[in-house]
Amino acid sequence: LASDLRRLGGLTVVWDDLAGGPGAQLKKIGAWSFDYALILGDDEMAKGTVMVKNLATGEQKEQARDGLSI
Repeated sequence: LASDLRRLGGLTVVWDDLAGGPGAQLKKIGAWSFDYALILGDDEMAKGTVMVKNLATGEQKEQARDGLSI
């Protein structure tokens, strides 16, 4: 997913698979002033989706990995 997004251009993509739960990881991402977080866990992998979270509003939605738009 990170490679696909980098190919689109115009995006900064950071891959974080460090220990810690999603809450701790999202807190760290928020400190970096990113606009969006894309969450790709086991459930999303199985369904072929990705969770897109708007870090400014807190809104999140699940989208198909093919045709991903933010």
